[in-house]
This record gives sequence, C-alpha cells and structure tokens, in this order.
Amino acid sequence: MKARAILAIAIVIIAGCKKEKTDQAGKKTAAELLTQKEWILTGTGFDDNKNGVLDDTENTIQDCQKDNSYFFYSNGTGSSLDNIVSCGSPVNTDFTWQFLQNDTKLLILTEQLFVLQLDEEKLVLNPDLPGLAVKFMMQYKH
Repeated sequence: MKARAILAIAIVIIAGCKKEKTDQAGKKTAAELLTQKEWILTGTGFDDNKNGVLDDTENTIQDCQKDNSYFFYSNGTGSSLDNIVSCGSPVNTDFTWQFLQNDTKLLILTEQLFVLQLDEEKLVLNPDLPGLAVKFMMQYKH
C-alpha cells in the first residue's frame, strides 16, 4: 500500500514537471517572434485620441506602403522590400537591428523604436521622438 502511494506521488510530481517544461519551451522570445516570418506594414499615423490603438481615422498609410514587406533575420540583419506598388524608394533596403532595454526598444540602423506590441500576429512600433504630445505608431502583421 505504501509503495502505491509513493508511486502515485512520484507520477504527479513528474507529470507536473513535464507540463512546466512544455509551457516554458513553448513561449517564444522577442527575437523569435520578430524573425519568424515576413512583416507587412498595415498602418502608420498619430494616436490622436491617445487610446494606444491606431484607429482607422488615424491611419495615414499610403497605398504604395501597404504591400511593403520587412524581414528580420536572426543574425541581426534585415531587409525591406518596396513590392509591386512602389513608393519610389529603392526596391530592396538592407539594415541592421537589435533589441535594447529588455526587448522594449528596437534599434534599426541608428533609430530607436519603442516596441508597443510584439506577438505571433502583430508588431507595433513607436519612434523615440521626444517632445511629441501623441505617439506616432507603425503597425505590421504577418
């Protein structure tokens, strides 16, 4: 009887440890989220009502920007593509990137951007522009 109780407790402990390891292993780092797929620019504009969301009325993205794609590579480099509808900029632009301040800022070339949101589906950045009363936001999706 005593052996069964010890076996049952051991199984519960082992099962609990396995679950914890799976949960930790399943969570992606900021770098993994950033580099897993191409990002498409979906919005740019000022958060005039300061609600932390780029509303449709605040979105000033140009048609030529809506198909632009951005790739972040795990080696700290990246590229942006001005796809089919061109904005007149170079078709392919290479850049370097790195996370700063515990992944709360993203340094692209020499520009620091606050990371407002980064998850499996969405990336929202805010350039570090001191003195502005409202945030300028850039949002991307996969």
